[in-house]
Amino acid sequence: MPPQRSTGAISTSTRRARSTQAVTSGDADPRAVVRALKRELSRLQAVDSKLTAAQLSLDGLRREGDQAKKRTDQAQASLSALTETLEAIQAIRHGKRVDRRLAKAQKLAERGLRRAQGKKGPAISRS
Repeated sequence: MPPQRSTGAISTSTRRARSTQAVTSGDADPRAVVRALKRELSRLQAVDSKLTAAQLSLDGLRREGDQAKKRTDQAQASLSALTETLEAIQAIRHGKRVDRRLAKAQKLAERGLRRAQGKKGPAISRS
């Protein structure tokens, strides 16, 4: 009659012991050791290629982020200059007679300032 197995924990621990014993023992099959080494080497190469791809992706994302920040800074500087110009146009005082070009410029300046401040202004341009 075959011997009965006890709990799975014992068989698991004996399996682990056998697998490490097969790799470390001096009388182990050298082909098994070579296969195990090849397996580990292929895993290492796969992990290395994933790491390289991740590093390239990270570098690309950093470059894109830097470029976006540069564009944002440039746009912010342009917006500041435009806002200052529009405020200067709007602040121009005139006498009794209003130059219609100045009046039109001031209306456009007011509309542009409203847009820059985030308020919704009419987008209709009148000539």
